[in-house]
Parts: sequence; structure tokens; C-alpha cells
Amino acid sequence: MIKTTEHSDFWLGSFPSERRACEYFEEMYNDEDEDREYTPLSEFAKDQGQKWYDHDFIEYGFNNSVSSIKELVEGYSYSEQYAEELEKRCEERKLVGVNFFVFITVREIAKPKSVITDEFKLHYVGKIEYQI
Repeated sequence: MIKTTEHSDFWLGSFPSERRACEYFEEMYNDEDEDREYTPLSEFAKDQGQKWYDHDFIEYGFNNSVSSIKELVEGYSYSEQYAEELEKRCEERKLVGVNFFVFITVREIAKPKSVITDEFKLHYVGKIEYQI
């Protein structure tokens, strides 16, 4: 049977710069820990309590000059399928200053959660189903 829908976990947040956002997802390598027993794939993986996720199933974007969530996600995979729902969840949570979003297929992160630091905020806003 051909799969026609996908479920992904979504986060909305604010980063001080695009560079910092990219660094947060940059993959770390350790020749002494090739099996990733101790070294998580990225800072994002570490904060989510994961050692690894398949980077083929994650997508994220930064834009400091958008006026809406729809504008932030425009042009990303399947954005026309989830943009309105993501905008609604942002409004429900009264999130302001959002300049970043990320989504990843649900099976990749066991227990998705928000990450709030002095430097950035990444609010987990839940799972969304969309047509593929």
C-alpha cells in the first residue's frame, strides 16, 4: 500500500542568527565514538535526548524578516499542507518573535520537547499530519 500522508513533529522558535540556528543542527563527529554511544549527532539531538536521527527526515528554516508563520515556511516541503495549522498553533501559544521552524518525521525523536535557553527558544508545538 502506498503511503499518502506523513506525520511530523514541529517546533517554532527564535534564534539570534541563521548561523547559530545552523550550528545547532550541525552534525558532530568523533572518530573514537563511531557507534554514537556517547556523542549525539547534533546539539539538537542532544537536547532531545537522542544520540542519532536520520537527517534525511528533517527540514528547518530561518528568516528574520518574515511577518507570519506562513511566510516563514513558504517554499519548504509540503508547506501548503501544514502552514495554516502551524500558524494557528503559534497564535494559541502566543509565541512572538518566531524566526525559525523545524520539522522531522515522527519516528525520529522518541520524546520531542521544547528547549529554552538564554540564547534561543525552540517551542515544541506537536505533531501535524499532511498529504504527501
